[in-house]
Amino acid sequence: MYPTIEPIIYEAFGLRIRSGIELPELVRASDHNGPFNIEYRIAARAKPVREYGVELVNGELYIKIPGAAEFCVQKGEVVEITPDEKASVEKIRLYLLGSCMGAVLLQRGILPLHGSAVALDGKAYVFIGNSGAGKSTLAASLVRQGAQLLSDDIAAVYMDGGQPRIAFAYPQQKLWRDSLEHIGLEVGRYRTVPDETDKYAVPMPSGARIADVPLAGIYELVPQDADDAFLRLEDCKKLERIHLLLTHTYRRSLVIRLGLEQWLFGQAAALATRVYVKRLIRPAHAVTIGRITELMFTDMRRNETDDRLGDHPLPTVQKM
Repeated sequence: MYPTIEPIIYEAFGLRIRSGIELPELVRASDHNGPFNIEYRIAARAKPVREYGVELVNGELYIKIPGAAEFCVQKGEVVEITPDEKASVEKIRLYLLGSCMGAVLLQRGILPLHGSAVALDGKAYVFIGNSGAGKSTLAASLVRQGAQLLSDDIAAVYMDGGQPRIAFAYPQQKLWRDSLEHIGLEVGRYRTVPDETDKYAVPMPSGARIADVPLAGIYELVPQDADDAFLRLEDCKKLERIHLLLTHTYRRSLVIRLGLEQWLFGQAAALATRVYVKRLIRPAHAVTIGRITELMFTDMRRNETDDRLGDHPLPTVQKM
């Protein structure tokens, strides 16, 4: 049997997690004997459903990760873990806090956006985009300038009386070496992420848990290689917003497995009418993170409540 610990209760993504595996990335709950929403536990299960991949069987979602574990996610309440014989606890944690958490949130009716989120002046902002767009780098730069980190990879969105809110995840980011260098952090201070030689786990300075925050805006980051590209913000029309939210749902393939396509569309459509969605276009190589951070701080603090749902381009541009 895989080594376990006396269960610890953590708080993350607006939930209380009772875990038989230590999760040092998360914030421990102050009440160690209180109720919990989710339980992570080691379990000896029958032969895996398949050798790899994802499958739904009798309402239980099986996620098989070769070299890590077989996970069984049950109704957003229990995650059973059958580790591979030689799997490291670090690699298991990576998937517990990634794919498994995405499945848990979906099963609980919480929208997981694939992006980084920060809080500024009591409002939350999410950065979405393709891999390499600079989401984590921008969030880290904003945090170093006074924002608070809410989440690095999964932004958990839920409705509270019609108001979308972002739940605090945990105070750690995963950053590539060049991102660390761009924001002035020393690579030697951090450990690498499992299975990565040039990506690092970086604790954020705002280490304490912060309250969930109303979601004000979502920004899609779009690097451009064109010679005439310049740094600018553009407002997205409603149909574009819905498309972007669908596209950047975390582990969207799980939505199909769970039969939640209609639910997801409804969530995206509702969210698109309640927050502004903008596109941050930047030259791929010719602009510094400092200039992008300055532009984002200016825009996030504008509080354009009258214009945030408009369908017209914004005048915020910076030519090279």
